[in-house]
Amino acid sequence: IPSLSILLGGDRSTLQEIQGSLKLKTPLIILEGSGGLADLLNHLLEQTESNRVSTELEEQLPNKYNMLDDFIKLTQKKIISILGSDHIDDTIQMIYECFIDKSLLIVVSKSEKSMDTVMIQAMMKLNAHNPLRQLQICLDWDRPDVARDYIFTGDKSFDSDDLGPYILHAIVNDKTLFVELILDSGFDLKSFLTVKNVLYLYVNITSEQALFGLLNSQRQKNGKKTVTLHDVGKIIKYLMGNGIDYNPIYLCDFRYNKEVAKENNIVRVNIEEPDRLLSTNNGGCGISSDFELFDDPNRELFIYSILLGREEMSRYFWEEVNHKCAAALAAVRILKSMAESRYITDSRYSARLYEIARYFEDLAINVANECYNEDAFQVQILLCQVLPLFGGSTVMELAQVGNCIDFTSQSGCQAFLSSVWYGDIMQIGIHRISLCILCPFLIPLLIPFYGDKCSSEDDTNNSAACGNIARMIDMNNDNNISKSTSNTNYKERKKLDQLSSFSKMYAFLRAPIVVFWQHSYFYMVLVLLFSYVLMMDFHETASIWEIILMLWFGTTYLEEAREIYDSGFPTLRRKVLAWIGDTWNKLDCICLIMIAPGIIFRNIEGQMFTARVFYAIALWGCYLRILHIGTINRVIGPKLIMIEKMLKDLIFFIVIIIIFILSYGIAVQSLMFPNETDIGAAIESILYHSYFQIYGNLFLENYDMDAPDCESSEELTGIRRCPQSRLWPLIFLAVYLLLSNVLLLNLLIAMFSHTFDAVNDNTDEYWFFQRYGIMEQYFSKPLLAPPLCLIPYVLRLCGIIKHRKLKLISNKEEVAAISRFEDICASNYIYRAANDENIGIEKRMILANKQLEKLTDLVESTNQRHGSSINKVYDTTMYEFESQMQYLKDKNEANEKLVEKQFGMFGDLSNQLLAITEKLEDMKISLPPSQPSLRTAKVQELSYRLDYLSKLVNDTNFARFPLQKPTEDETEMGLRDKSDIIELQTIVHGISSDIHDFQNQNRALLELILSKLT
Repeated sequence: IPSLSILLGGDRSTLQEIQGSLKLKTPLIILEGSGGLADLLNHLLEQTESNRVSTELEEQLPNKYNMLDDFIKLTQKKIISILGSDHIDDTIQMIYECFIDKSLLIVVSKSEKSMDTVMIQAMMKLNAHNPLRQLQICLDWDRPDVARDYIFTGDKSFDSDDLGPYILHAIVNDKTLFVELILDSGFDLKSFLTVKNVLYLYVNITSEQALFGLLNSQRQKNGKKTVTLHDVGKIIKYLMGNGIDYNPIYLCDFRYNKEVAKENNIVRVNIEEPDRLLSTNNGGCGISSDFELFDDPNRELFIYSILLGREEMSRYFWEEVNHKCAAALAAVRILKSMAESRYITDSRYSARLYEIARYFEDLAINVANECYNEDAFQVQILLCQVLPLFGGSTVMELAQVGNCIDFTSQSGCQAFLSSVWYGDIMQIGIHRISLCILCPFLIPLLIPFYGDKCSSEDDTNNSAACGNIARMIDMNNDNNISKSTSNTNYKERKKLDQLSSFSKMYAFLRAPIVVFWQHSYFYMVLVLLFSYVLMMDFHETASIWEIILMLWFGTTYLEEAREIYDSGFPTLRRKVLAWIGDTWNKLDCICLIMIAPGIIFRNIEGQMFTARVFYAIALWGCYLRILHIGTINRVIGPKLIMIEKMLKDLIFFIVIIIIFILSYGIAVQSLMFPNETDIGAAIESILYHSYFQIYGNLFLENYDMDAPDCESSEELTGIRRCPQSRLWPLIFLAVYLLLSNVLLLNLLIAMFSHTFDAVNDNTDEYWFFQRYGIMEQYFSKPLLAPPLCLIPYVLRLCGIIKHRKLKLISNKEEVAAISRFEDICASNYIYRAANDENIGIEKRMILANKQLEKLTDLVESTNQRHGSSINKVYDTTMYEFESQMQYLKDKNEANEKLVEKQFGMFGDLSNQLLAITEKLEDMKISLPPSQPSLRTAKVQELSYRLDYLSKLVNDTNFARFPLQKPTEDETEMGLRDKSDIIELQTIVHGISSDIHDFQNQNRALLELILSKLT
């Protein structure tokens, strides 16, 4: 255990104690001005330091204490006055021995503000030759600033095995700054974070954490004595809720779904015994080849931090994790579920979790907006792409299940939903869509398609104009073309855009807006037919219209069953729970449940009226179901949301009003009709009269004790009894009406007003949020509504058509490409946010370093994956690029004097720009037109300062360079494009802008950037 001594005053006995501690190399902190021995040692220490002789002369002196001996003789009187004259020779000898290692003596003045800093610095000096011991001290004292100044200074290298126990200790104890320091020192997290190390983190959760209760409950449910990753996966799945088919990798990946934590295999390990931590024989958590590693270790630590509600640490790992929008939205859902967990009894902690959830939703919003501003089409792919690391879900699904209303109302999400809603047709009025539904042969004449627009345009490389995300998802689901979302060349795109008449008809029918209106029109016809049969054609013998109606309802049963089956959940229970979770499906369920007994009673003799009652209830629900059509309207949709929320308020009010009704009704019944034997009459008086008295029907005639049509006898049956009391029941009635009509009804009005205001203040946000549920539902519905839905059912069984899902399933390379695009945009946001917060230059250097590392990785991965394509286009593209760079060089030289006079630094900028150009030439970097994922990134992590550089080199306009048009052969092969040169110019332009801006800020930062580029 690290220790030190502090000296305040002191006498001879104190001198004996500190002599012993100094022999043990224990640092001694002397408090200046505290008197006694402390002042004496301070005086001697000052004299020896101020009059120190050279090392050579010191070695020549016969006395090993040299000048100290003289100083002691000069202050002998003072020594005697403080320490006494007894055994003066022994006293002086002890003083001599205290000064053997003067580095252990540290003087602190009374004005010193931070005593702990002095103390820990003393221990750091003592362990200067043992950095790991120093790190342990800093961890114990929780001083990351000292660790940064003494340990992680850049001149020391550490082995990941040595730092492993300490980073685990820092993570378990929520010491984010230590985790950041260790990882920034070059620690290999991917090779260290094994399954056993992750288990160690979960095993060391304290009982105060809400996650401890969840893990303990899951462990007991499984009948196990230890926690496994399977248990953690079950908890994550539970927290994500029934609204999403979220499959954590701990449950679906065989690498992690193993019984690796056997009894007594995982133990709590003390940081003082790092060897135990790395031992696999005693249940430690060290690196072991027997256990698999994680694809993204930052994601595992991010989920761990979220489950424990640690904001700072989760924010750090969020910046390092892939798929940042999905990670943030998954965190929102988990945090909200944790806040509502029964294991959290502290309302303040629950509120804190909601605050963290709101914080991560804001992060997701900012990153999504940054991506949308960079490339509106790429962000649509990002929103619907299936992410295996996040349960096989999409960003939009996570936003929906997390109730992220603000996120779904952003421009990128709404652009995605609008693109999906109209499918492959242009945005047109509902009157043309309705006319084409009635007469499909008019579709080629009245409906404009994106393919028609794209085939008439020259620039077919614009994905947003030449197609949309709905077509990409359809092609992905149908497997009609390659699943690549980024490598579609010019010829393929042109072929897809030329639609035949039949293709146009099919594209029209599968557009979600067309499916919605078609189903709505057919449903309204069904309701009108149902109304006609029930009112005018419901006889003992079923008519042809009633038979058609029953068949129609039969196909409706099939459609609802198909919707439950296609919900995507693995078990029937979860399928039904997900289906019944929708409000409109609840109404459908009531209608269909009422239809079934109506059909049964209709075929039983003498039960026609009973069947009519069930049919009437079902018809009532069917008419209410028509309101669903209003959900797509921007005005009516929010009103329906208000009605839904008010119904929930009404349920609580009904519970309250029932208690008032029963209390009043039973009390009055006992006063007016004591010893009542007719149970039916008693129930009618208690419930019927009490309820309708709220609405003004007071039944005052029942309070007349002398009414001629009643008898006062208690034994009469079949004759109305006269009330036995009048005054007290009327008093009860007056109080009851006061409470119910004045208090409770106004309470209900206030509840409704609060709900109305809450929704009305965010009308657009609520409407935007519900759009995704509608889009997803009608994107997956059959092309034809019941009863014609049998046709697509048969085609699906034959394999001609497939079930559509609002998901884009991509391969690993495509997922990685979108992740890189999102990562670059997120880096832009993080860097800009850091500048807005006015953080120090050192932090900005670290952020810039990370951004440039991502840039380097992007260039290297591109060179590896597309090396052949790059070599093909290099010879044809580089010549033009070099000529333009030569033009730039000449232009720079011509304007160098003028610019240097204005800004004083353009010459250095030009040299750096040429150095970057040479580096690009060496790497043979080119951007083929088959790489829109790179084209969207454009390596512009820091290019928001582009406007500033444009003003600086306004006479050197890159866009003015003469460009040679590609030949027909090159165009057909997809080898060259004008945009290639422009993008290379944009890269150089953006990097040079960053260099110039950083020159004005800090020279050291410039050297860091140049070192990364070279």
